[in-house]
Amino acid sequence: MAELLDEIKKMDSSVLANAIYEAPDLLRPVCPGYGHWQDAYLGAAAEHIARSSKIDVPAWTEGRERFLSKAWFDNQGLNSLNALMVAESPLSFRRRFIFTEAKPLRRA
Repeated sequence: MAELLDEIKKMDSSVLANAIYEAPDLLRPVCPGYGHWQDAYLGAAAEHIARSSKIDVPAWTEGRERFLSKAWFDNQGLNSLNALMVAESPLSFRRRFIFTEAKPLRRA
């Protein structure tokens, strides 16, 4: 994901729109233990990137397989962060029941 974010920063909006237009393959069939949340995370990331770049959100991000039915917290096992993550998560993540930091796609 880090390399993808680095490449995205180099793209103008038309190149970016083309780059995220096609849906990535689903990971759930290959990684049944954790692929479901990763499929949802990719949908959230693409939606977040599109909205932040003021380009159309790809239709594939709205697929049922790109949403979770149970909350997932990116808290590294620190449940005390859950309330903060619920409050800070960007909409594209929150609506998929993915709770993370305010800037989940930032690079150090």
